[in-house]
Amino acid sequence: MASNWYRTGEVLKQTFRLAAKDKDLYWPPILNLLVNFGLLVLLIVSFLVYGLSPFGVLLLVLLFFGSFLTTAIFGAALSWMTLEVVRGEDTHLGSGLRRAFSRFSSLAAYAFVALLIQLLVSQLRDNRNGSFLVMLVKRFFAGVIDEAWDIAGNFMLPAIALTDHGFKGAVKELPVLLKHLPQALVGGFAFDLVLGWVILLDIAVAALFGWLLAAISPLGGLLAGIALAFVLIIATVVFHGFVKSVYFTNLYLDLHPEMKKGKKA
Repeated sequence: MASNWYRTGEVLKQTFRLAAKDKDLYWPPILNLLVNFGLLVLLIVSFLVYGLSPFGVLLLVLLFFGSFLTTAIFGAALSWMTLEVVRGEDTHLGSGLRRAFSRFSSLAAYAFVALLIQLLVSQLRDNRNGSFLVMLVKRFFAGVIDEAWDIAGNFMLPAIALTDHGFKGAVKELPVLLKHLPQALVGGFAFDLVLGWVILLDIAVAALFGWLLAAISPLGGLLAGIALAFVLIIATVVFHGFVKSVYFTNLYLDLHPEMKKGKKA
């Protein structure tokens, strides 16, 4: 167990070293956020236009799937770009996207499973049938399933992107995580916990900034505070997505060190 915690520290160090080493690695999470924002706008417009008609429901499902597929594609691209940087090679967004699209069928299967799991989790959380205890148990299992998939899904993306194993091969690699729980829990639970606290700090900083400007202009202070909060939260979310993806890629490479030298896992 001590060795596991030591390896966790090493993976974390490597993750933050890469964060400072090559700024091209930030493009996948930034573009993922922008594309998903565009899909959200389309989803809202389609709902307003078509409502819950059969065509409207089909369009909503396709847009939701598109969101999960977009996240998978950019996540796979970032994993490949991370491997190139680890190997000491020059990397760029085009290289990552080419690799991701060469694994399109596996990423589509991954996105489909992710969508089904999200629907299951939402159903468990929103289902109010039964007693308070029953609803509590449902919410508990929803949280467990959500967290388990968060860890498993983030581990599967580099397995798909960096190897020729495909979606099924990535699923077969999941049992190895049971032997490396400290690393898995840090990548899943700890990063999300820190994200929540950092967002609260972002809001506090923006509120203080707005309060100071309010002495000059109340309306200006309010607008400036809201704008700063928006920018800080967006930057935090992008960095969180970046760190999490790079962390799990480093974890995968830590379990397959031969890949760092250009060999296949």
